[in-house]
Amino acid sequence: MTKNEFYFAFPQELNDPFDCYLYSEYYGNESEWKNYFDRLPFSQSKIKVFKFVKSLNFDNNLINKHLAINNRNNYSEIGVLSCLQKNVLIL
Repeated sequence: MTKNEFYFAFPQELNDPFDCYLYSEYYGNESEWKNYFDRLPFSQSKIKVFKFVKSLNFDNNLINKHLAINNRNNYSEIGVLSCLQKNVLIL
């Protein structure tokens, strides 16, 4: 913090390939997917994910395969703040 600023790194910038790696599986038919997206608030991310799922014809096997391969590189809207605290005594 040499400039009195916090730095939020993108997950792709981290040196450990397992940092920010989320393993998840999604299951549901087309109707269940649409109901899920209808409940989410509007955002560009929602539109992007819905288009992705729709492009795979709501096929759970294809969705899960793509998520397992590409999930870390799809986080363009979040940053990670790492804080290290030394000499912590927990009683």
